[in-house]
Amino acid sequence: MLPPMRRFLLLLSTGLVTSMGGQAPSAAFVKLTNGRDLSGWEGDKRHWSVENGAITGETAKAHIADSPTYLIWRGGQAGDFHLRGKYRFIGDYGNSGVQYRSRESAGFMVTGYQADFEVGNQWSGVLVEMGGRLHLARRGQKVRVGRDGKIEVSGSVGDPDQLQALIRPNEWTDFEVIAQGNHLVHKINGRTMVDVIDGQGEKAALNGIIALQLNRSRPMKVQFRDIELRRTGR
Repeated sequence: MLPPMRRFLLLLSTGLVTSMGGQAPSAAFVKLTNGRDLSGWEGDKRHWSVENGAITGETAKAHIADSPTYLIWRGGQAGDFHLRGKYRFIGDYGNSGVQYRSRESAGFMVTGYQADFEVGNQWSGVLVEMGGRLHLARRGQKVRVGRDGKIEVSGSVGDPDQLQALIRPNEWTDFEVIAQGNHLVHKINGRTMVDVIDGQGEKAALNGIIALQLNRSRPMKVQFRDIELRRTGR
């Protein structure tokens, strides 16, 4: 049998020792969608299904949601990670997003950080805290949130209009969310949309669930595919 220290070093080198009490970092991306069904996800089946290989959220006239509804990934919580995938809207209206480091309540309700997507020119790529501090960073902003909650725009990651021009909401669009400690980055089609340091103490979530949002009000349809997660820490 190997001495205890050598066993520990071996486990550490192979990634089997967990980081800071959480799950072990993964060297590779793990697929969260299979293109066939909603295995590993849970939500209101009146609104969520798989269509042509893509997770599909739809609000029809017969089933208008009274509030946003969410499809929740049941693979556990994620702290530090790199999440990526593709989304698209079908039609001339849409409002959706990816929740992360979030919390679940009854009825598939979710609060927490969201990478926002829409059919429109205002919200795609921004950082919103649903059920909390709301808009923490607008597209193109580099932001620091202080301990007192004050939002300071500390720089720019690009011209908002030029970043918006990269987005084709009715075409498959790449998205990425990178969360490391209190540093949060959203990307669309390979370009950084926001770069945020959230320093507001207990309000800066360091762990939580991943979910997809379907917003309320008008009929709409959004699709997601090829969602992958790589854990990089907690």
